[in-house]
Amino acid sequence: MRRTYILLFVTILSVVLAVGCQGGKTDPVTDNNGFSDSETPYVLYDESGDGVVYLSEEHPEVIRVKSFVNEFVTEMNTLDFRSIDEDKAMPFLTQSMQEFTVEQKTWEMLFGNLREVEVVSKAEDIQIETAHFQHDLSGVYVLYTSTIRILQANEEKLALTNMTLGENRERAALHLILEDRNWKINGFGKLD
Repeated sequence: MRRTYILLFVTILSVVLAVGCQGGKTDPVTDNNGFSDSETPYVLYDESGDGVVYLSEEHPEVIRVKSFVNEFVTEMNTLDFRSIDEDKAMPFLTQSMQEFTVEQKTWEMLFGNLREVEVVSKAEDIQIETAHFQHDLSGVYVLYTSTIRILQANEEKLALTNMTLGENRERAALHLILEDRNWKINGFGKLD
């Protein structure tokens, strides 16, 4: 079920990005309300899904999404195996995603592996590649990259993972929706 959910999310994200990269763009609106007169990574679709405008770094929802992604990635990737809190992801997730990850034992498995490998890590250089907002700003698909610096680990056990001591690049996708007027994760997946 977990694999199906992640594959479905990645498939939907691929379709959204493919549609967003095709023609049908409208001229961006230029004003002081957070819109840009040139292309940016922050795309807002019209109701039909055919036209787009570009949001600037100053748009209130862009600021909120960037802050949310930065906080989530930092929280999830700045770790010390001796003090990992298995509930640390929960405040970032929608209610349905909380239930799904508990049922699938997502965090129990992930953090159990990190404890076993004795990882101490730090998140750095979090960059949003693209953020595709729904027309009503109630949802957004975000692609981001970050660096996870492994400061300490059991090197023998670490060799069995796809990570190394030092810098490790991560590319991932998040589907965020507004729940109780706060951005929450409704889907996620690692892309590399």
